[in-house]
Amino acid sequence: MVRAFAEKGVSQARDNYARFKDLAESHNGTMEAVFITASKDASEFSARLVEIVKANTTANLDFARALSGVKSPSEAIELWTSVCTENLNRVDDVMESPKLAE
Repeated sequence: MVRAFAEKGVSQARDNYARFKDLAESHNGTMEAVFITASKDASEFSARLVEIVKANTTANLDFARALSGVKSPSEAIELWTSVCTENLNRVDDVMESPKLAE
């Protein structure tokens, strides 16, 4: 009686293990595809972020160069206003970019 009960338990454990193994193997491909896609998207996002940082650095250096050539406070304020407007337009363009939204 005890032996039959133990054999039945072992048999059920083997069946459950086989089902679990089949499920794991069938979903393994799906999980692999998800991680590959996520990795690709993260790389693309990082590249876009580097592009944005580069553009921002260039704009700041251009502003500093232009600011060093002003001759009066009113020219400095006019330059600063112009640069701020350009930066806000650039931010709007980046935020509306389909590359960033994807």
